[in-house]
Amino acid sequence: MKRRLYKRNEVTKAAGHPKYNWIATMINPVDHQLYDILAAGNQCYVVRPEGDYQSPEQLVHIYGKGYYESSHKEIDGEDFFRSHTPGGVAERGRGLGLLLYSGLSIQTISNERSSSGIYSVTGDRSDAADRWWKAQVEREYVGEYEDSVEEEFDTDIDVDEDMIDMCKQDCDASMLSFYPEQFGVTVQYSKDIELQTLPAVNVLKAGLVLAWDEEDNRLQNLFEADWEPPPTEVLLGLDLSTTNDPKLLINILEHLKADEEVTLVQLKKFVDRYKGELKGVTDSELLREILGQQNFQFEANPKLGPVRVKSDRAWKNFYGDFAIPGEL
Repeated sequence: MKRRLYKRNEVTKAAGHPKYNWIATMINPVDHQLYDILAAGNQCYVVRPEGDYQSPEQLVHIYGKGYYESSHKEIDGEDFFRSHTPGGVAERGRGLGLLLYSGLSIQTISNERSSSGIYSVTGDRSDAADRWWKAQVEREYVGEYEDSVEEEFDTDIDVDEDMIDMCKQDCDASMLSFYPEQFGVTVQYSKDIELQTLPAVNVLKAGLVLAWDEEDNRLQNLFEADWEPPPTEVLLGLDLSTTNDPKLLINILEHLKADEEVTLVQLKKFVDRYKGELKGVTDSELLREILGQQNFQFEANPKLGPVRVKSDRAWKNFYGDFAIPGEL
């Protein structure tokens, strides 16, 4: 598929807030809709596709947010960055957690020179996140490892009679006093942990990414070698009713038209379903070719719910359990 080629547009949400860069556009296997991954430093946001992001108001509706730590950990010979999602997702069970964690993994490739993706630690996150990561281990979407970490804590210890008696034995004369009655200590210890890794290459292989910033050399190097577009049956089943990016829609149409197995009837049905979304690109020769001059009339289309057509079987075949609502 022709990927959307945009410059890394930056938009300031408000005075004192960070700037946002578009990283990728991802497919949600649960609701069949598209979502954009935006980055602001080490912070990640899941939003609706809005094209160039020229208006700060376009970030009002955020469907997931998280961040990763600046320091990395070497796991099985590769560098991973620890992720956190305290902001969570807007709605559980809609596949947004899959997009958020997958987006974070891709984001580290864009931002960090040596990154392979993200990792998370069992027990040091919400119960829902714990169940999500465990489910991905079973699906072999993430890897699982055992490790150990060194930690420390400070505490106070009271002086007891045994300590005083020991000190008395060391005194040549009668001990007059003992102070302080309490003293602080630092306790250092090692503990075993269980962690999971989500390599960015797994996101690529899962067919979740539809478009990315080709001007980002690190992302381009990641995707150009092995990336393949989702099957045609999956693309024909996309719900584009919430996508406000005409350029992306045209790129999808160009890909479908180039597929010899896609009939003109299928293309017309696909375009007719999203006339409202395509009304901003009525000068497209591609649309004129598909619809014909006499049918080239675009009227405002009410927002549609998730598309549920015969392609559901194709989505389940391609995405497997990802197409089933889960914890996040």
